[in-house]
Order: sequence, then C-alpha cells, then structure tokens
Amino acid sequence: MGLTPEGRQLYERLMPQVQAINSQILMALKPEQAQQFDEALERLQARALALLTELSPALPKANRRRGRSGKDAV
Repeated sequence: MGLTPEGRQLYERLMPQVQAINSQILMALKPEQAQQFDEALERLQARALALLTELSPALPKANRRRGRSGKDAV
C-alpha cells in the first residue's frame, strides 16, 4: 500500500521543509559528531529490532476495541 495522490503531494511539499529543519538542527554538531550520532542511532535501531524479534511472542497483544493489552482486557 502506498500514498494516495494527495498524500504524495503533501509529502513532496513538506519533505524539503523537514530536511531543511533537520539540517539546521544538525549544524549544532561537528561533522565527526554527526557521524557518531548516525552510527549510534543505527546501533540503537538494530538493537530495538533484535529485541522486537526476541520478545515478540512474549509481548501482550493489543485489544484494539478496549485500547489495552489483551491480558488486561475484560
């Protein structure tokens, strides 16, 4: 499933603004600090994905009707 034409237009309009803001924020870091930050984020994301895989069977399932975990739902 992809974006609707309206969603694509919104994305194309907003993404340059988001990228400009992100660039301005990252200017607070020296280039080597920005590289270290990127590497740290990649390691954190990899660990989060690994934990998701490891813990997936043990995670409570959401009860979408109640907005709570299935174990707690009545």
